[in-house]
Amino acid sequence: EVLDSSGKALVPVQLEPAICGYTRSLCGKEEDVLKQMKPEALGIQVLAAVPCPAATGLPNGTMCNVISAPGIDPSTRAPRALESAKELTPEAQEEQERLLAEGEAALQTMILAAIVVNAFFFALNVSLAFVCCRRHRHAKANSACRAPTPQ
Repeated sequence: EVLDSSGKALVPVQLEPAICGYTRSLCGKEEDVLKQMKPEALGIQVLAAVPCPAATGLPNGTMCNVISAPGIDPSTRAPRALESAKELTPEAQEEQERLLAEGEAALQTMILAAIVVNAFFFALNVSLAFVCCRRHRHAKANSACRAPTPQ
């Protein structure tokens, strides 16, 4: 929950997204994600192995890994927020780009159709206005030529 400056929960309740301490969230189809679930692919590297501190409760002689990961600040070893918390698998990225290209093509087609239809109706209106003006002038000229007959 998100807390205000006094430490009380905000009303209405607001939740802040949790961050993974090591890597970004990897999104895609399950089989594609499982292929990418390797430390090297996620940017995790083992820098060193040191004896584990007694506070961990592990047996003496157990070695703990010191790692480097995108979600760990290299100087303080504290967790840090990742700039982009979500990453797509290459397959999901290709799918997203394909869908985006299809959407752009459909939008461009609709825009082109709107331009063509509007151009057609503009030409129709201009031609009708020209015809109406011509008829009006012709009718005005004919009425001026006809003289009233005296009775």
